[in-house]
Amino acid sequence: MAVAIYHRVMRREGFEETAKTLLQLVRDAQKKMPDEPRDLYLDIDDHRNEAGGFDSEMVELQREFVLGFLMPFLNEAHMPLVSVSNPHEQSNEIPDKLVFFNFDENKGNESNELASLYIKNLSNTEFVSEKPVYAYLTQVSDFLVELQSIHPMYSSKNAEGVPEWRFYWHSYLVDLMTELFNGFVLGNLISVSAMTRTLIESYAYIRLFDKDVEGRLVYRWYASALFTVAKKASDQDGAKELELLKEYCDSVGVSYEEMKKDRRKGGDNAWLKPLFGKQRISFRDICDHLVEQDMADDYLRANSFVHAQDASTKTSPFTYFATIYGKLYLMMDYIFKVVNLLIPAEEAMQERIVELREELYMLGEKMVRQ
Repeated sequence: MAVAIYHRVMRREGFEETAKTLLQLVRDAQKKMPDEPRDLYLDIDDHRNEAGGFDSEMVELQREFVLGFLMPFLNEAHMPLVSVSNPHEQSNEIPDKLVFFNFDENKGNESNELASLYIKNLSNTEFVSEKPVYAYLTQVSDFLVELQSIHPMYSSKNAEGVPEWRFYWHSYLVDLMTELFNGFVLGNLISVSAMTRTLIESYAYIRLFDKDVEGRLVYRWYASALFTVAKKASDQDGAKELELLKEYCDSVGVSYEEMKKDRRKGGDNAWLKPLFGKQRISFRDICDHLVEQDMADDYLRANSFVHAQDASTKTSPFTYFATIYGKLYLMMDYIFKVVNLLIPAEEAMQERIVELREELYMLGEKMVRQ
């Protein structure tokens, strides 16, 4: 009875990665069932050229690697291009590893590129490789590129009248959303949850600033942030930072001594004391104040995943597409909310958000609930 070896080449797998995987699968089969006949079954996602045939890498994989190199160690091979049987006795002396060398790429280059350090997690990117998901993310990528082009950080014509704090907060958030999107595409889902949590916090704080009619809240936030920097600095640098902090507090009408006392009793969110009338302020308090109860639950969900506080996170964090779609949905939901705060006057962008939201819902129907 033959041992069946199956591999599906996903969209982002290239020739070298797939070849190494196939060799390892053959080696594993020999180790688990020594000298048994081995039949390879190979599927390939996309990797098509303009004429509809396989691209050069997948042609080379099937013709040169499987037929030309791997076939002696197999009984049969079933591939999209051809199915063949080994006319000779199967060899069980399988090489330990493959070494690829491209003379043109390596000539005169003695340094390793950063990309060579990247460790792929294919279980986390399988969802992204699905055609409907990939198509949707392509649209999101175009959307984020457009966001950069009209944002005041990148377009001086849109910077006029933007308060300084908002200018820098917005530029930070554009970068955060870009990194968040890139993290999801690469399958860094724990980092995605952590950055989504930060995006939720930022969304909440900007909403608080926007509701502050007098515009004083942002000064207290900045003073509190400076206080944190001063505390973490060395004795000499910390003393300098404290002097700068006191000068800043005087210039914006914030009591340094009161703020210091509030922070000691209330922690990092004590700068919100005038708004809440108490010193210990939780993120749920902020959500309740903004009448955003769902946001508190979203924040808790992201936080729980980062810290692995629930059983499902430890037992099956990426087992089902539904769990990964949940990360995508939460990420995109707050990207849309933040963009609505950043550029509310851009009607075309708002219309695009409505379209992308609808397509996100349909993607969930297709990939999760089918």
